[in-house]
Amino acid sequence: MHREKQIMITVKLEPLKQWQCDSCGELIESPKDGWLEWLSDEDHLAYGFKIVHHLPASPYKDRREEGCYHYDRHTRRMDTHLDEFLGEDGLAHLLMFLDVGVVDPDSKGPWVRDIREFVELTRRLATPYYEEARQYWSRAEAEGYFSDANQVSPYLVGTLKKIIEKYGERGDRKVRSV
Repeated sequence: MHREKQIMITVKLEPLKQWQCDSCGELIESPKDGWLEWLSDEDHLAYGFKIVHHLPASPYKDRREEGCYHYDRHTRRMDTHLDEFLGEDGLAHLLMFLDVGVVDPDSKGPWVRDIREFVELTRRLATPYYEEARQYWSRAEAEGYFSDANQVSPYLVGTLKKIIEKYGERGDRKVRSV
């Protein structure tokens, strides 16, 4: 008889439901509390993607008129609710930045200035456990954790969980079985 193993890991963030704000560094408690903003250059290429608190949820809302919005006063600011880029339709919205598809077959995409920056955003929004594990990335690199890794393995869910388990601080965490 084969038994499935139950693994206990520690996590601080609910995968794909909580993020660290790129402005204040505090926890964005839920998708409804998050906002995505970026800039658009003169060629309409998107760059400078930031996941921040939506103004009503911002810890800075009483101290700064713009709350956590990073580009609030920038003339080329683009933004939308974080929910647009999550869940079943979220990937469709993200992929639009790379290719608009059949709607405009002559499109000269991708519509991002820096593919690597955009992939980082996509991982944060679509890869479970990435947002938590990325906090420990530099420590894991410094200790040689990725020395035998290929191009994909660091971003696999199992690897991300191991990074959290190995490098995550033990205080203020809840335990979850997977």
